[in-house]
Amino acid sequence: MANFAAHFAIQADDVERGQGFCEQAFGWRFEAWGPPGFFRVFTGDDDAGVTEGALCGRPGGGEMPSTNAYRCSISVADIDATKQGVEAAGGTVAGPVFELPGVGKILNFTDPEGNAVAAVE
Repeated sequence: MANFAAHFAIQADDVERGQGFCEQAFGWRFEAWGPPGFFRVFTGDDDAGVTEGALCGRPGGGEMPSTNAYRCSISVADIDATKQGVEAAGGTVAGPVFELPGVGKILNFTDPEGNAVAAVE
């Protein structure tokens, strides 16, 4: 079974400005969730299907690396096997696997092209 892209994250210097842009340009809906300044993003509609993402302040490092792009999260059944697969395929794991309450286990890594990606179990 192939793993699917389950989530995207938009990091913003100004969360309010980022939210306003996405609402106006794309018609996306937002819902406050989790820590202050963190929003769930809902794209599409019930008829077309909804892809869920997040909008949050740009972190300064640590477990959630700072990026200037939309970061994709891939849904996986086994985070440890995924970590081994990422490394075997030439990716670089960025920090330890960590648990995000209400979400699951997160593995941050970069692909061989230097793109930041996350796997979520």
